[in-house]
Amino acid sequence: MPGVMEERKNVPFTLVKRKTDESLEKILCNLLKTQNIHGKDGKSACKPFLLCGMLILWKRLLPSETGRARAEHSRERMGLVAQTTKRALEASLKKLLVQKPLNKITINDITEDCGVNRMTFYYHFKDIYDLVEWSCAEDAKKALEGKKTYDTWQQGFLQIFEAVQENKPFIINVYRSVSREQVELYLYKLTYDLLIGVVNECSKDLNVREDDKEFIANFYKYAFVGVMLDWVKNDMKEDPKQIIDRLSTLMHGNVSAALERFSIS
Repeated sequence: MPGVMEERKNVPFTLVKRKTDESLEKILCNLLKTQNIHGKDGKSACKPFLLCGMLILWKRLLPSETGRARAEHSRERMGLVAQTTKRALEASLKKLLVQKPLNKITINDITEDCGVNRMTFYYHFKDIYDLVEWSCAEDAKKALEGKKTYDTWQQGFLQIFEAVQENKPFIINVYRSVSREQVELYLYKLTYDLLIGVVNECSKDLNVREDDKEFIANFYKYAFVGVMLDWVKNDMKEDPKQIIDRLSTLMHGNVSAALERFSIS
C-alpha cells in the first residue's frame, strides 16, 4: 500500500481519463498494473481494500476534470441568466422612456415594470445611467461585430445609425436628459474602436508609429461623432445611407494616403 500512495503523483492522468466506454474495473486494473502491484502468482492482487483505495484515488483525479466542467457550465448558466435579466431591465427602461423623460424615471418604476426587486437591479447596475450606458454599448457591439475593417466599416457605421434610429425615443430622450459631454465620450470610444481597426489594417505593410495611427483614428473620430450628433439633434431626418455614402467618398483613399505620409522609411 505505501507504494501506491508514494507513487500516486506519478500516475499518468490519461490513465483515469480513458474513453467513456471503458468500465471502471478496466481503468482500475490498468492503474494497478502501472503501479506494478502484483501477487505471488504474477496476477493482480486486487483485494477489496486495495480496490477501495484505488477507487478513492480515481475519484480524486477524475472529478477534478468533471468539477471544472460543472463549474464552467454553472458559470455559463449564470451568465445567461444575468444577461437575460439585464435585457429585461433594459426593455422596461425603453418602455418607460416612451411615457416620460429619463430624469423622471426611478429605479422603482423599472423594477415594478420588470417584475424584479431593487436588489436585483443593484446587483447588475449601480444606477439608471449605468443601465443606459450598458444598453448603448450592447446595441453598438452587435452593430459593429466583425465590421471593423476597411471593406466593412461603412456597413458597421450604417448599422450604428440604424440601431440608433430603431431606438429613436430612447436615444432622443437620453440625448436630452444626459449631458452632451457624456454622450460624446461614449460615441468617441465607440467610433474610435471602429476606426482604429481600419487604420491598423491599412498600415499592416507600413512602418507607422502607434501614436501616429492613433492620431489619424482620432482625427476621423471627431468628424464622425460630430456628424452623428448633428443628425440626432436634427431629429434623425436625413437618410443614414446618404450620410455614409458621403463619408465614404470623403474618406476614400485618405486613410491610406495619410499612413503613407506618416510611414517611417
